[in-house]
Amino acid sequence: MTAPTDPNEDQPLRPLLARIWRDYLSHHRGALFLSMLCAALAGGLSALTLKLLEPAINGLFLQQNAPMRLWGFIDIAPGQALIVIPLTIVVVAVVWTLSSLGQAALVNRLGHGIVGDIQVKLFGAMIRADLARLRSQHSGAFVSSVLFDANLVREAFTNGVVNYTQHSLTLLFVILSMVFIDWRLTLIVLLGVPLISLVMGRFSKRTKKATTGAMKETETLSTALMENLDGVRLIKIENREAAEEARV
Repeated sequence: MTAPTDPNEDQPLRPLLARIWRDYLSHHRGALFLSMLCAALAGGLSALTLKLLEPAINGLFLQQNAPMRLWGFIDIAPGQALIVIPLTIVVVAVVWTLSSLGQAALVNRLGHGIVGDIQVKLFGAMIRADLARLRSQHSGAFVSSVLFDANLVREAFTNGVVNYTQHSLTLLFVILSMVFIDWRLTLIVLLGVPLISLVMGRFSKRTKKATTGAMKETETLSTALMENLDGVRLIKIENREAAEEARV
């Protein structure tokens, strides 16, 4: 009989990610890759919109009598600038909206499928677990794992992965646009990257700590809720409502 695993013990990240990919995400790889493609398209279009504003401002307000150069190789006559640039921005915005809607729909579909798979496997593991494993924790901890922790996995491996892809590509394309416009100013801006990385690292540690605390608090709340519902008659007889509320 194997000993129960300590829930507070940190597990290696790489084997855990590989297991989640193998057991859950690999069954939905088509929807995942399609949502990442929509995220990449949305990120690229966000940077493209930014790149469109630069020739629009220069051509419409600074060089009204000169041909407007779009992206460095497309010349637009001054009389057509008021038509071509706004229409281009509208088309880009429409495509960005469609890609974002597609991303959201695919992520929701993927997330619900993953949560369902995790909850079914958790239930199967619980009913097949040995008595020592089941008695080592209160039933509220298992309920918390099925209802709350499964949704955390969904958020991390659907919204987290897709949003990471979108924002990373948006940042990459924006930096490339900045280099194309003024590489010296871009180098000055990039000097602040180490400081930003340090701040984001500390924020990531606090976020991880807060998530772990939320999981423990949810487990405690589930345990107290089930105990109180099972013993609600005794609580009312002894007038312990205030004491039980303070315990939570």
